[in-house]
Amino acid sequence: MLSDWVQKKSKQLKFKTVFVSSDRNERAFREYLKSMSWDLALPFGDPAKDELSSRFRIRGIPTLVIVDAAGNFITDDARGMVQADPAGESFPWKKEGGPGGDDGGGGCVCM
Repeated sequence: MLSDWVQKKSKQLKFKTVFVSSDRNERAFREYLKSMSWDLALPFGDPAKDELSSRFRIRGIPTLVIVDAAGNFITDDARGMVQADPAGESFPWKKEGGPGGDDGGGGCVCM
């Protein structure tokens, strides 16, 4: 499970997780949030969710996007990379020329 990997690797690989919900109501959001190990969460209904979804071309859930501390794009295929490189040996899995701005160094994971 993706959340297990995040919980296990966040300290070792030095990143923070920001949960961005696509839940349809606040109750579902709160229930899911309680069961997960995210460091931070965008509040339910925050308009930044639509901006982030557009900026990083989110088409399905779950999606794991990696950005650096300044918000610069690193990869939008982190979910696939977790499966391909579960030890995180090549983390942050930099992808050249992706959506959302300049390429950058690793650090922050956004869901």
